[in-house]
Amino acid sequence: MRSVILALCCLAGASIAAAQDVEVGGSVAAACLGSDGSACGSGTHALLGAHVSWWIDDRVEVSGRVARVARPDHHFTQSFPSALEVSITDRSRDFLSAAVIYHFRRGGRVRPMLGAGSGAFAHVERVACQPLACELSPGLPPSGAQRRWRPDVIVVAGLSGTAGKRWTWRAGWLTHSFANDHNSTIETFAGVGYRFGK
Repeated sequence: MRSVILALCCLAGASIAAAQDVEVGGSVAAACLGSDGSACGSGTHALLGAHVSWWIDDRVEVSGRVARVARPDHHFTQSFPSALEVSITDRSRDFLSAAVIYHFRRGGRVRPMLGAGSGAFAHVERVACQPLACELSPGLPPSGAQRRWRPDVIVVAGLSGTAGKRWTWRAGWLTHSFANDHNSTIETFAGVGYRFGK
């Protein structure tokens, strides 16, 4: 986790120092969360993301991104070994990633893009049980706020383009931990950016 943050900081610093084009932007997506044996078994939820990119040239983009998808609260009754009312709230999945993206058709107004990268994502939630502590029931996480980080591998594909001299747009699909059951996320996204630099 710390190494990913350090890499993103170095990326931003190197971008400014090298006086290359730097893009800052955001995106919205329909995020399909996986479950055991299904790529979208946990439903589709809104995801918001922000990115900072260093354009090495007109084709190669090195990008750092943060994103978050909120998940609905979950309530259920655990009956063994004793009856507990379990509430899991403040649920989200947070992403921190870096990727290299190649944009085809140099100079084109609409361009295919393909990229890959890595990073980490966190399962975030708050667990509470009544009338006893969750720790007293096998199979339940401890009470309180939880944040569990896992490694992530991403692949992105889609289309990108420009609108005027500085504005850019992109749309497509981005996968996190593809085919990794309940750890996977598939984004159908659209985003815009503003480019600084030469």
